[in-house]
Amino acid sequence: MSKATSTLMFKSKTKMISFRLSEEEFLEFRRMCLEEGFASFSDLVRLAVQQLLAKRAQQREASLQAAMEQIQSRVEELDGNLKQLMGVARGVTR
Repeated sequence: MSKATSTLMFKSKTKMISFRLSEEEFLEFRRMCLEEGFASFSDLVRLAVQQLLAKRAQQREASLQAAMEQIQSRVEELDGNLKQLMGVARGVTR
């Protein structure tokens, strides 16, 4: 059992979410719980939600990283342009 999973299982839960399922969804959900070894529906849903949240956080992180790389590239481009302009300006003032 992973540290995250063990933390999930023993941490006090104080909030509840309720949702409806069709008969077919319920049976499939119950089968999945049994096959995957989950003690309860809650454990399976909690893990699935946490995986979705982690994926979302990773996507945000990747998006921020890409934006930072674009900014860095633009700063480098502007730095090169500024150095070029300074060189031209030095040539004009001589």
